Amino acid sequence: MSKYLGIVLIFVFQMTYGQKSVIVIHGQISDDDDSNKHVFALKARLSLNDSLFIETDCDSSGRYRFQVSEGLLNGRKLAVFVYQDMQLLEKLFPTPLDCPFLFDGPDRYLGARPITFELKNNISSYQIDFELVKIIACYRFPCLGFVKNATQFLKCPDDPASDTVIFCMKNVLVKNPTIVVEIVAYAWDESNPNDLSIKRANFVKQNLVAFGIDSIRIKTKSYGNSRPLINAKLIRSASTSEEKEALKALNRRAEFMILSWDYDPKLRKIATSNKII
Repeated sequence: MSKYLGIVLIFVFQMTYGQKSVIVIHGQISDDDDSNKHVFALKARLSLNDSLFIETDCDSSGRYRFQVSEGLLNGRKLAVFVYQDMQLLEKLFPTPLDCPFLFDGPDRYLGARPITFELKNNISSYQIDFELVKIIACYRFPCLGFVKNATQFLKCPDDPASDTVIFCMKNVLVKNPTIVVEIVAYAWDESNPNDLSIKRANFVKQNLVAFGIDSIRIKTKSYGNSRPLINAKLIRSASTSEEKEALKALNRRAEFMILSWDYDPKLRKIATSNKII
C-alpha cells in the first residue's frame, strides 16, 4: 500500500510542479568483474525521503533513467538504490526440481549500497553508475544427517535424500568454480564424538572429490558434541524415547559454508587473500 501511496503523491507533486524544469537521473548497472556482462531483472529506486520514492525497471543493458520535476526534488537529499528482483528471476528461471538448492538461470547479485547526493545549481542531468557483486548460486545450503555411531548418511527432515544433496553441492561447486567451501560435521550422544565428527566431515569431502571436485576447494571442520541444533534440555523434555531419539538425530549432521571465492581453477590453488564471503 505504501508503494502505491508514494506513486500517487509523486503524481500530485508532478502536477503541481510540472511547469518547472526537469531533472534527469540516469546510470548503468554492471557486473563488478565484467562491465559487459548482462545482469538480469534489475530495478532502480530513487528515494526522496523515508516514505516517498520512484522505482523503475532497467533496460536489457542495465541502464536506468528517472525524469522528475525539479520542483519535486528541490531541497531534498536524494538517494539511488539498485537491486536485482529475485522473485522475478525465480519466476523466469525456476529452481530445478532435481536440485532444489541450486538457482538456475543467470547469476545472482547483491544489491548495491545506496548513493546519496544533492542537486546542484544549473545542473539538470546526473549520472550514477553501479557495479554489483555476484553472490553464490545456492540460495540455502542443505543438511546431511548420519546414522548413530556411523558415517552412513541419514536423510535430514525437509531435505532431499543424501545422494541428491551431494549431487546438488557438486553442481554448486561446478557452477561456481572459484568458491572454497567448508564442511562442518557434528556428533551427539555417540561413542568418540570428536573422532566421529572428523570422519563424517572427511566422508562428505570424499563424496564430492569422487565427483571430480578439487580437494583443495573443500576444507573440513568438526565440533563433536558442541554446538547442537537441539540442546540437551529440550531433548530431555520430549515425552517419548522415540521423540528424544529423533531430536538427537538432528544434531548428528554435516553442514556447508562458503569460505571464500579465492580458488584459481587454472592454477589449481587458493589465492593468498583472506577475503571471507
